[in-house]
Amino acid sequence: MATYWSQMANSPTCVYRCYDELGDLLYVGLTRNTLGRFSKHAHQKPWWPEVEHIELEWFETRDEAFAAEKRAIAAEDPAFNISRPRVGGE
Repeated sequence: MATYWSQMANSPTCVYRCYDELGDLLYVGLTRNTLGRFSKHAHQKPWWPEVEHIELEWFETRDEAFAAEKRAIAAEDPAFNISRPRVGGE
């Protein structure tokens, strides 16, 4: 029987990109619950009112999504991501 954490690691996960009205990338994140995550951003992030549209990219596992998010943040330089993970090293 799989544990809760192993089930979560193997569940579909979304990498999302938030853009402003000019098409500039504001933020890249990941979640399994888009509505919950966006609601949290709306209450906590001062940049949220600038979001004009959001693109979603789904992955089969959290690990795949995490790797894609890490690459996107490093390569695409979103304005409001605080953490800048290194690509190619852990």
